[in-house]
Amino acid sequence: MDDASGNFELTGSQLAIWTGQSLQPSDPLYNMALAFHIEGDVSFELLSAAFDALLADCDSLRAVFDTVDGRPQQRFLDNAPASLQWVDLSGESDPSSALEHWLSEHTRHLFDLGKCLYESTLLRLADRRFVWYLNQHHLITDAWAVSVIFKRVVDFYELASAGSTMDKTPLPQFRDQVAYEQKKRSSKLNKIAEKFWAERLERPLQSSEFYRPVPKNRSGQTKRHRCDIGEERSRAIRELAEREGFRSLTSDLSRFQIFCTVLCSLLFRLTGNERLAIGTPSHNRTSQRLKNLVGILIEIFPVQVEIEKGERFSTLYEKVAKGTRELLMHAQPGASGARQNRAYDVLLNYITATFGDFADMPVRSDWVHADCGDRNHLLRLQVHDFDHSNEFELYFDLNTDAFDAEEREWVCRHFVRLLDALIANPNTEIATVSLLEEGERYWPTPNANQKPDTNFASVMDLFMRQVRQDPAATALICGEKTVSYSDLEAQSTSFAQRLDSMQTPARPPVAIIMRRSPECVAVILGVLKSGRTYVPIDSHYPNERIRFMLNDCGAGLAVVDEEDGAHLGGHIACIAIRDGDFDHEVSWPGDFSSNVRPDDTAYIIYTSGS
Repeated sequence: MDDASGNFELTGSQLAIWTGQSLQPSDPLYNMALAFHIEGDVSFELLSAAFDALLADCDSLRAVFDTVDGRPQQRFLDNAPASLQWVDLSGESDPSSALEHWLSEHTRHLFDLGKCLYESTLLRLADRRFVWYLNQHHLITDAWAVSVIFKRVVDFYELASAGSTMDKTPLPQFRDQVAYEQKKRSSKLNKIAEKFWAERLERPLQSSEFYRPVPKNRSGQTKRHRCDIGEERSRAIRELAEREGFRSLTSDLSRFQIFCTVLCSLLFRLTGNERLAIGTPSHNRTSQRLKNLVGILIEIFPVQVEIEKGERFSTLYEKVAKGTRELLMHAQPGASGARQNRAYDVLLNYITATFGDFADMPVRSDWVHADCGDRNHLLRLQVHDFDHSNEFELYFDLNTDAFDAEEREWVCRHFVRLLDALIANPNTEIATVSLLEEGERYWPTPNANQKPDTNFASVMDLFMRQVRQDPAATALICGEKTVSYSDLEAQSTSFAQRLDSMQTPARPPVAIIMRRSPECVAVILGVLKSGRTYVPIDSHYPNERIRFMLNDCGAGLAVVDEEDGAHLGGHIACIAIRDGDFDHEVSWPGDFSSNVRPDDTAYIIYTSGS
């Protein structure tokens, strides 16, 4: 509702955007900038008149935001705060490069929320080469609204070109939507939605960590990485969306759920988390009136799934479809809030907005990224096909503190490998899909070309610090048995010397097939001291699985509990460790001179499929 001063409250989605911007005031994290590349003779005068007519027609574009008594409010100005601007780059030595520089600079423009929240410019690159640049703050628009704006401007441009009056049926006004949502918040449907989300989000989810730990104090700096999937995969996705078991209420809903299934699979494989939440926008445009409304209506809610052992793409798709249905049933206007926003750090934005030609002139649209985003969103996947090119466009917006340059490449590569596996056979078990490229044996190492730090402290350095600090302190407790740091040091050194005496200069990996025990810990430390790599293997695995792992990692030796050595059947050289093998008195031999280097591999581990 508006108060006596003409101020209006913010909608739920606007309040979320306003809060995010307030927390990162110096970041252009909510700039929505599109560059429409137009092939033809665009008239600045006609486009300027058309844009002015749009501004007069849309109160949301004339909105400004103030803080009154500590609360954000919006006002709708009678007159537009800015008109179309003109820039001529045709005289530049390289107009295309000049355009890229101009776009980079203007896309990062920080809007003054109290003055104007859009920028509109026509740029000339050459004869019949123009770019209409439109940048808006997310507080006043969403992707669907941009398509409404584009089509409305085209209509006005064509009327002005024909010399006709620009009289069209007025568009719905956003201030009416603000009042509608205020009334809707106390409705029975909203109360049901609030109860649903309170129960659904009662159990907090684990935060996402991908290829390495994610720093808590991170910036909102992001990099956009295009992921090309090509026409063939795009066609396969469309065909899959029409198959039994994947067909939903609409084709777009089916396609969204396919992309969401792959993204959930990626999160599961990279993070190890079994309970997942993917934030996704609900467009809230359920009527023709709302479909013609310029303004922000989207609200973000989480699609939640829980992955079980042996999960297949097909069964995960069913869970995603169920989570999507629940979201759509309870995505009432104004129902989102801080609880929903805290539930996810990964988003999927499947955009169905489309643009056509501009007054019979071909158009190519580019969504220009400002290299910034909400610092709590580690990964955002944008999927769209604005220009009906028959190829889905995928963009990963990745937080630079969570993903370095090489890791951003990995995200796209691993997503595509999972997508290919789903397309090839939806009944494939997700954990069995290899994420490695052909010929890769091990996971790539970040910054592999970076020189190692010569002042590093190895695991053994840190262990020895504790040994020197308090040798008698308890290092291990197993039942009633305790082992001091000095004893553990002596036992591990004794085993390291035993390995060195075996004269294997190639130092192949050492498989450790032992139950949990103090002896097992001493063996692990001894392997590390010797500069070798250890491979932990569960002794309960089937013999064929164990032999595969031994062959696959190239192990040259296996350390086993005495009673478990026989089942290897002479397949590999073994050292059998008996209970109490390290119980005899040993003298602490001091520092063991090993050849441990910072780039040595510590261990190779076989997980459930990654």
